[in-house]
Amino acid sequence: MPALVLRVRPKTFPFLRLPREIRDLIYELVLVEPPKYQRRHIATCSAASLSPSIKETPPFATEENAPFSGVLALETCRCANRRHLAILLTIRQVYEEGSWVLWAENVFSFHTVDSFNQWFADISAAKRKIIRHIAIYLAPPSEWQQLYNSRRVGFDVDERLLQNLVQCGDLRKLDLGPAQLPKGFITALSRQLPLLKCLRVAGFMNVADGLTGVWGLVHADVRISGVDISESSTSPIESQWDIGVWIRRILPVTERLTGRFGRDNWGGYCDTHSTAKLRLPGEPHPIEVPLVGLPNSPATCARFRLEREQAEGLRKRREAREEELRRGEAMRLAREADRRQAAESHAAVKLRETERTKQHLKREEERQSLQRNRHIRDHLATRKAERKRVRRTK
Repeated sequence: MPALVLRVRPKTFPFLRLPREIRDLIYELVLVEPPKYQRRHIATCSAASLSPSIKETPPFATEENAPFSGVLALETCRCANRRHLAILLTIRQVYEEGSWVLWAENVFSFHTVDSFNQWFADISAAKRKIIRHIAIYLAPPSEWQQLYNSRRVGFDVDERLLQNLVQCGDLRKLDLGPAQLPKGFITALSRQLPLLKCLRVAGFMNVADGLTGVWGLVHADVRISGVDISESSTSPIESQWDIGVWIRRILPVTERLTGRFGRDNWGGYCDTHSTAKLRLPGEPHPIEVPLVGLPNSPATCARFRLEREQAEGLRKRREAREEELRRGEAMRLAREADRRQAAESHAAVKLRETERTKQHLKREEERQSLQRNRHIRDHLATRKAERKRVRRTK
């Protein structure tokens, strides 16, 4: 009678049966992440700070922007990469629904125009039309002050930048570092991108002289909405792009933040309060300056240490389990070898016994054959003697 096999199907959540609005909320929670400059290290990363008095190197620190950390690239750190993208690899419907959220709701940050152009060439035209926010910080922060001291206005941008930007038909926000833009650059963007309402001159500067390694993203906005962009009036927009305004904003920001920071006084700023809200003289509204290079808070350091201990314990248990599996596999292989050797030995013994049996049977056959021949010879000799005796008698 064949054995009855029961297979229990695992229960799966009916994700696609949810309303589209709820699925979109889930996509936003999973796929929308903070801008690259606001991301922090995870607990298990070797670059994460475990002390409130030790500054944390930003995850996006690379050789291109090494002044953020004062060291070379964090080669083993992947904390600046996007996570949870595997949800888009499940089925086509999830990919089509989640792709729009990924490309429309995230900020795509770059440190050079070349890196942006290279990335832009690798994506499809459909994805280009969905992007809403692009940020390009054109140079390492330490060089901007050198440019300002040398009386240069800013960095020159690549000619392909405008050609690529105008392909983003849904672009709403654009952040550029201090750059020498070509004449008519902003006017061309305004005409070809009607949804673009604001340009932002933004760049990182060392905002605390007594606390090297803390950088602030200082920005100045250029309003485009409501400005006449006819052929005869391009100057109102172009005149707003004044990098000197951005550089002059750095001075009061640095002065105000320097008073809050010190070598042993972090001013209450950490991973949970990494944005400084400042009110500058002559400006009606306060500005927010995101800070980079701050240490973690005591609560975060304690949580990181606990998570590291748990991860280390999990790693040790996994290694112990793998070692146990390796030992079990080695023992199984050893038993297999022993059984194979025993089988080979048994076969060799049987073969030897068979050979001995064959030799014994052969010798027995030879003995019996000799015995029969001897009996035949004796019988023939007896009959011959009998015939001779009979002849003599006659």
